[in-house]
Amino acid sequence: MEQRCEFPKGLRWLVLALWALLGQTACVTTESGGLPAPAANDRRVLAQLNLARALLSERQYDRAREPLDRALKINDESVEAHVLYAVLSNGEGEPEIAEKYYRKAIRLGPDNAQALSNYGSFLIAGRRADEALPLLERAVLDTGYPLRSQAYENLGIAHLRLDNREAAQLAFARAVSLDRTQARSNLELAAMAHAEGNDVDAKELLDNYRQNAQQTARSLCLGMQVAGSLKDTDSVASYAIALKNLFPDSREARNCAVEG
Repeated sequence: MEQRCEFPKGLRWLVLALWALLGQTACVTTESGGLPAPAANDRRVLAQLNLARALLSERQYDRAREPLDRALKINDESVEAHVLYAVLSNGEGEPEIAEKYYRKAIRLGPDNAQALSNYGSFLIAGRRADEALPLLERAVLDTGYPLRSQAYENLGIAHLRLDNREAAQLAFARAVSLDRTQARSNLELAAMAHAEGNDVDAKELLDNYRQNAQQTARSLCLGMQVAGSLKDTDSVASYAIALKNLFPDSREARNCAVEG
């Protein structure tokens, strides 16, 4: 029986494009000694990293390993290759190996915002927010980092874990000012606004959250409480039904109470 290799539909166009790019960069002008020009090497590494990133986004860890190995063979000092290898290792349930790659990435690029932010997020997940904080404070300094809003959100989470609520609020607000679709930042700011009695602001933040993320038991309970404070009985009932239907066994479904 003939065995066919199929790519997921969402990746097929990208893989074909990358293959085409790899085919083009295979025929490069060489200098004396037969070495490819540095710019050509950069393009080859980028092509491999783009392919690995796409595969990692689909959690295809085994298949992502090969392009990462090729990238490191071309340039073993590629910071992003080490960051992506850390993501791969963590996804495969090997946090100790992931941390080695993160540490190597930061040794190679001490000010690389991607490495700092990703490693910071990794440390937060491992309940090591105190270690994450200085890394994330450095990451947000890079004004050219495309995911700076995510770095600010990670910083806010680290502060929240350490009970630095004022600093967390400032970081979440900065994340939303850079990108209003940052879901976790909207949710945390909504909870803080409700706690301070600013329910009009809390409702707007919850609306932003709902437009950019799936509802959770926590967000539905908070929505009930905000709607209750605003005397919006229809919304209270709608949130209550959704909470009961979607998360019947959650602590929020059992205990969520509306004041007033």
